[in-house]
Amino acid sequence: MRTVRMTLARLAILPAVCLLQLAPQAGALAKPASYSKVTLPQDARMHPDAATEWWYYTGHLQDKMGGTYGFELVAFKFQGIKKLDPMSPSNTAYRTDFAITDESRGKFYSAVSYLAPSPGKTLMSTDSLSIRMVSATGSVSMQTAPGPDLAYRIHGALSGGSIDVTVHTARRPLLEGGTGVVPMGTGGYSYYYSLTNMLTSGTLNVAGRTVAVTGTTWMDHQWGNWKWSNIRGWDWMAVQLSNGTSVVLSNFAGSRITSKSAAASFPNGTQLTTRDSSMVPAHFSWTSPVTKVKYPQGWHVKVPAIGLDAEVLPTVPNQEVVDPLSLGPTYWEGSGRLTGTLHGKPITGLTYTELVGYGKRSALEM
Repeated sequence: MRTVRMTLARLAILPAVCLLQLAPQAGALAKPASYSKVTLPQDARMHPDAATEWWYYTGHLQDKMGGTYGFELVAFKFQGIKKLDPMSPSNTAYRTDFAITDESRGKFYSAVSYLAPSPGKTLMSTDSLSIRMVSATGSVSMQTAPGPDLAYRIHGALSGGSIDVTVHTARRPLLEGGTGVVPMGTGGYSYYYSLTNMLTSGTLNVAGRTVAVTGTTWMDHQWGNWKWSNIRGWDWMAVQLSNGTSVVLSNFAGSRITSKSAAASFPNGTQLTTRDSSMVPAHFSWTSPVTKVKYPQGWHVKVPAIGLDAEVLPTVPNQEVVDPLSLGPTYWEGSGRLTGTLHGKPITGLTYTELVGYGKRSALEM
């Protein structure tokens, strides 16, 4: 176990954008046409041939007293550990990120854990979505739930609180990039789908208070093999509009290319993908007192293809997820609110924004 701990400690000091430089490096990159079709519920499972894989839940909750909350619950799988440490007994490592934003009180709680495969403490099924991770700083689990819809029960716990909710949707998955296969810079491709409007209910505990909550959740599942060295960072935003339309925007910064794109899922089941989109940071920012990294604190969002023109502001400035083992792997992931127009008519919405790589780049580099 000492070798495993050393391996995980080394993994933890890598920059956030390069969490897995050790991932198998592709030779001749496969073309998107050679990738199979994303199929659910089968593809909700863990894919053993993927060097990197993650399941990312972000959600907006409210209690009966009007209190509002955001949450982030993530499970990562990394393969190729032996390339970093040939003496490691395992070629696989896991990471969990869990955060709660108490919007009403302006508080943020987060925990990051690294785990080596361990009976009773780590589980990732190749049959269906069944994940369980237990560490000294908390726990994360994601399980397929019974029902006619795509449904899952998710749980997270840390020192500041916990969440136990069921999420489900009848809306078909949003296939990112239009096909469910997206380029990762110039270093490969990944499978990528989103479940954008998941009805959510359960319980939330924060600062010693347990409340019943309801709300809506967004889930991203991404897996594949690509070169992390070709990626400098990204801005990502999930938008859930008050009329039921969901939009994801992305600004991607590679080593030699940058790209912008957006995809929308409409209540009637239709979808749209466009590269004519923008997510421009506002002039004001927030600087982390822990990492000293400066993050934007507002965005002007435009997607002409669907007639969206809006402003987004975070609910709480400090929503930075900091790795306790190192100040290197850090990013900002926060809940927000949207106000603007859709085809010229007023619209509101809920947002979650992820900012990766800001320790080494600025928003202007997009």
